[in-house]
Amino acid sequence: MRANLLVSALSISIVFSFSCAESAYANILDELEEEDRVLVERGEQVALTEDVEDSAWPHVYVYQKIDANPEEVTAIFTDYELHQEMFREVGIVRSVIINRPDPATAIVESTMTFPVVFGVQLKDEAFTTWNKVKLLTSSKSYRVDWGSLETETIKKIAGDLKIEAFSSGSIIRYHSFIVPSRPNFAQLIVQMAIDRVKQTIVLFNNQVEDEKQNDPQRLLGQVEVLRRVLGK
Repeated sequence: MRANLLVSALSISIVFSFSCAESAYANILDELEEEDRVLVERGEQVALTEDVEDSAWPHVYVYQKIDANPEEVTAIFTDYELHQEMFREVGIVRSVIINRPDPATAIVESTMTFPVVFGVQLKDEAFTTWNKVKLLTSSKSYRVDWGSLETETIKKIAGDLKIEAFSSGSIIRYHSFIVPSRPNFAQLIVQMAIDRVKQTIVLFNNQVEDEKQNDPQRLLGQVEVLRRVLGK
């Protein structure tokens, strides 16, 4: 099974890198209405949703200004094993790289926990994803894409993170899309799911700020890893 996952990851990442090439260059702030753009530029978080016909949960897009350059932001996010520490508050209790089919692609096994909802303790979800980082050289921005290879009950996990330079820092757009099982029940907790995505970016921003201020050596190491996997 794991060998099949790795072959699938290679195929997916190659196809995805070509299919996303053009759309990835769009400026993040150009995606927003003027009112939302102003909010992001002054440091507030903006979250938008897009309903999907056959899914109980929508696409969720979170926009945020971060006080670090794009390379630093990307380096911290692609420290995938840090996710189990950084995102524990939103249920990620395990995140382990099990393989790298190519330097820029990581196969990651994760476990997510859920709270008690309406008196029901939701089962933990173990899942495996492919994760690919790329440098968009013409715009000097970065993009990280991911998708599910194997899950227990969730039908699909997908998303991406775009990072662009803005002033002395960065603007990010975090996109998350999960197709849950048990759609009737999932509809009851859709706001919880959206709030988790929004909180994910709060926690990420906190991590970037903490490393910039308190742990520059760790950040330097993460940047060195990113440069190595991108062949810089």
